Amino acid sequence: MLVLTIAAVTVYALADRPLSLLGREVKQASVKILFRPAETTVAAARDEDSVSVISVTHPGSAPADSPEPSRTAAPDTSRQSILLTGDSMAEGLMFAFKKYAQHNGHTLRTIIWYGSTTTTWARTDTLRKLISRYKPTYVFLSLGSNELFVRNIAEREPYIQDIVKQAGRTPFVWIGPPNWKEDTGIGELLSRNAGPGRYFVSRGLTFERASDGRHPSRRASAYWADTISSWVMRAGRHPIRLSKPVVQLSNSQ
Repeated sequence: MLVLTIAAVTVYALADRPLSLLGREVKQASVKILFRPAETTVAAARDEDSVSVISVTHPGSAPADSPEPSRTAAPDTSRQSILLTGDSMAEGLMFAFKKYAQHNGHTLRTIIWYGSTTTTWARTDTLRKLISRYKPTYVFLSLGSNELFVRNIAEREPYIQDIVKQAGRTPFVWIGPPNWKEDTGIGELLSRNAGPGRYFVSRGLTFERASDGRHPSRRASAYWADTISSWVMRAGRHPIRLSKPVVQLSNSQ
């Protein structure tokens, strides 16, 4: 029931005009209640300022993407300010990427929008606002898992293009959904629009799943982060230093 209630509030919050009930207008909720931010130190930390996304923009209204810097021959070894964001799949990655950030001298901020889709991200101009507020030097976006079975998937392309434009000149990697079943084309659509070296294909990996049968388990998410990090340094358009953290063994081991 909670899921159905949240879904109904989300749809109504994004409606073009309020509804009337018994002659009285039903107030629409602010979209900021749809966000639940998570700091890397505490998964459920609350930060109201980090979720003040309230405006809605039409897909395609974003300015043209600025020219991107050419890819370097080797990973950038400078310290990065990394933003990990997206739908609920980002939660499992958060714990592993926190270790990567600490090991490689980077900072990491994680903001999760549970149940979100490319449609809601584009209509609320979310990525641009997060980049403007936190000024990351690198973005990991995990988005698309809630659209695996969408019919008429081609209709999502303008929204995906808008999100890519919102990144502007900020280097990013779009992390594809970790499919638990065959999708209707969201993976191919994301890959084509993100472009070479900016889309990580997750669907071919084998994941141990959490109890819901969809989200990778904590252990599988660590493996997922290892694979993404290795790919970024080897094949990413903007490779950065993401060396695997050293596992500390006790004296008894």
